[in-house]
Amino acid sequence: MNGNEMTSGDLSSISPGVLVKYLTARGWILLEPSKATDIAILRKTVDGQTDEIIVPRDQEFADYFQGITEVIRRISLYEKRSMEGVLRDLLTSHSDVLRIRITGKNVEAGSIPLLDERAIMDGFKKVLMASACYIIDPKSFYPKLQRSEAEQLLQNCRLGTSEAGSYIINVQIPLYDAEYSQNEGTDKPFPRKVAEYLMKSLNRVVTYVEEQNIAHTVNIDAFELNANLCLGLVEMDLCESKTHLDFQMSWSNDVPVAADIPAKVTIYDNYIPSIAKLAHSLKPVKEVTQNTFIGKIKSLNGVENENGQMEGDVTFSLLVDEESLTAKGFLTSQFYRDACDAHKDGKYIKISAILREKTRTSDLDQISLFEVLPK
Repeated sequence: MNGNEMTSGDLSSISPGVLVKYLTARGWILLEPSKATDIAILRKTVDGQTDEIIVPRDQEFADYFQGITEVIRRISLYEKRSMEGVLRDLLTSHSDVLRIRITGKNVEAGSIPLLDERAIMDGFKKVLMASACYIIDPKSFYPKLQRSEAEQLLQNCRLGTSEAGSYIINVQIPLYDAEYSQNEGTDKPFPRKVAEYLMKSLNRVVTYVEEQNIAHTVNIDAFELNANLCLGLVEMDLCESKTHLDFQMSWSNDVPVAADIPAKVTIYDNYIPSIAKLAHSLKPVKEVTQNTFIGKIKSLNGVENENGQMEGDVTFSLLVDEESLTAKGFLTSQFYRDACDAHKDGKYIKISAILREKTRTSDLDQISLFEVLPK
């Protein structure tokens, strides 16, 4: 990006105060105001070399946008990165920005299969919601990720433009909304608490997996994790190809970040099985009982039996605790024919069985009832 490609709309969103705060947060010293109060002079000395940047303060100046463009150009040269990157950080100065870099076999030339992206985003929503729920009410597991504050945070987040060179999802987490202004109180904004817990938890997950691989026995309680966050990470993994996830947070300068919070965490593909086991260890033990569920048929994988009738594994999408759950069960020929009709016509089914929950696909055992419901 060059100066000509920057629009006045972009530049008008950047106030002189944002530029000054950006620079002072990176070690530039704001000089005492002189008679020329319509400019701000910032100075930085590195290895004996002193540089100055002049920020125009009066937005009524005819050359104000040219002056702002020059400041961004100077910053990009000094930081050895693109003007586009500097502009993006300035435009999101009141937000923490999480960059999720996806690398793997299916990620080529900055593109990713559509269904893979959907799986990654659905998993990340659960990770973010789990982090928000933990800040509100710390628990190791939430049967339902439904809290008004968490849902409001999710609604406020925005997806930014993907970066070139690899597949990167930019998630902007605004620090302020109508319920929390910049001038309200001294406590950290709720979105920052969520972002800090998210990055700290990702780092704890990695530490747990690595220690588990060495010691084989690790105290789960010492890591202050919740199962829902771990399950979200498992869902983000693309089981048909090795997929690594880099989480990197750019913190807003508006609010100081805690010293022990990592800015970058990598979840490697071979960590996922351990994370899945961790998730189930964090979930409370549920009594396994016979129950009746409503759902639909996702896929049929039957074969002919010795009597020439179809029977076999069927994958269901069931409604459990108001959430969709994928489960697999074996249907005898008595039920399999009805399952084929239900799948063909897209009808709902009712099934009674013992549900044994697992990370990706749960099991249905001892199926005693199978009915196709009328439309």
